[in-house]
Amino acid sequence: MVTKLEKNLNSKYTYIHRDLWAIAHSHSAMATKTISITEEAYERLRMRKENNESFTDVINKITGKRNIMELAGILSKEEGEKLENYIKERRKSSRTYSNKIRESLR
Repeated sequence: MVTKLEKNLNSKYTYIHRDLWAIAHSHSAMATKTISITEEAYERLRMRKENNESFTDVINKITGKRNIMELAGILSKEEGEKLENYIKERRKSSRTYSNKIRESLR
């Protein structure tokens, strides 16, 4: 149980107790959560953090959350068309199957 809460007014990190730190990151367009992590975990995150990155950016980078625009251009035109046709065929097949089920239930 946390028995001590000290805030460092010059930092966005809050020292809680012994080797526990809380990080609160706020962004005007997003909801935020405050988490408690050990000092070791904090140091590991801090070591991966670039000067212009937030801890949220670091966690998203580590856990695989990516910006969709990073995918732009990874497929050739031919590969893109093949994928698009495959998706269209699967949607058509799915609609046909759904219609058959609806008809059988009438």
